[in-house]
Amino acid sequence: MIISSIIFFAGIVQTGWSQCPEPDGYFPDTRQCDRYFICREGVISEGLCPDGLAFNDKTSYLSPRCDFVLDVDCSTRPELQPAQPSEHCPHQWGDYPHETDCGKFWKCAEGVAYGFDCPVGLAYNLNKRACDWPDLVPECDSEAFLGFKCPVPTPAEIQLFANPLYPHPTDCKKLFVCVIDINDPSRSRRLPRLLACEDYLVFNPIKSSCDAPVNVTGCENYYENFVKQTF
Repeated sequence: MIISSIIFFAGIVQTGWSQCPEPDGYFPDTRQCDRYFICREGVISEGLCPDGLAFNDKTSYLSPRCDFVLDVDCSTRPELQPAQPSEHCPHQWGDYPHETDCGKFWKCAEGVAYGFDCPVGLAYNLNKRACDWPDLVPECDSEAFLGFKCPVPTPAEIQLFANPLYPHPTDCKKLFVCVIDINDPSRSRRLPRLLACEDYLVFNPIKSSCDAPVNVTGCENYYENFVKQTF
């Protein structure tokens, strides 16, 4: 179940406001991002988005729309209703990282969590609400997640490749690229990203490029073995 935006009315009650900005329309609360006001022929009432969603004041003048909080600019109205957490869901609606696995995440709808996996080698980035390189996800230890620690590159490796490449220890098709840790002030630390060669190729560590299996010692029968293991 994937939800990009929600249109929703909830908890409409009369408020103490005595005047509408316009006779008809939907207007944001000035302090609370998930609260809004409905004006119909000058009569005002209150609307509240579900927990985890916020009133999108950029698209809601004639039709109310509640979107994920991260998709709404709440900088000038930062307050939100109290959270209503449930299992795996800090709020009733929203996308959230898995508690122990960087490569998994939860999509919560009405307090029910649905589990999803990122593509192999990627981690869930809450700030972007998308799968991303693990070294760009603050909460993810990319070395532990990928099971690989980048060696200190030699000057020759850096001269040939700004980001050195290394073979995967158990899979001929896969490889690691070691990129500079953007959070390291010295720019000396490198963190791994998992890549893979195209089908029918394997990584050749001597050439630091993908190559035909016949040219890589120990990987000559990789695809033959892969087919046998798969079927």
